[in-house]
Amino acid sequence: MLDNALKYSDNQLVLVRFGYEGAQVHIRIEDRGIGIAPTDMSHIFQPFFRADNARSVVGHGVGLPLARRIIELHGGKLLIRSRLGAGTVAEAVFSPGR
Repeated sequence: MLDNALKYSDNQLVLVRFGYEGAQVHIRIEDRGIGIAPTDMSHIFQPFFRADNARSVVGHGVGLPLARRIIELHGGKLLIRSRLGAGTVAEAVFSPGR
């Protein structure tokens, strides 16, 4: 998640936040990069998918699917919010006892 934020931010600030809300632990990574088009959001967890605006950046389309799988194996979930041209927020949320 952090690698994606850095790659697609073109030397912009990337924020990493750790926190908790109620009984949940949150790891949040925010960038101000190229963002993801709404039409691509339903495909971002498909292995090897590369959005058209991401093809100029070196990658293979395995980062988000792999991150989501690892997070799920630890009982968490991966949430992605993005605006094309404005950046992306990737947030891993973990609940206790999972």
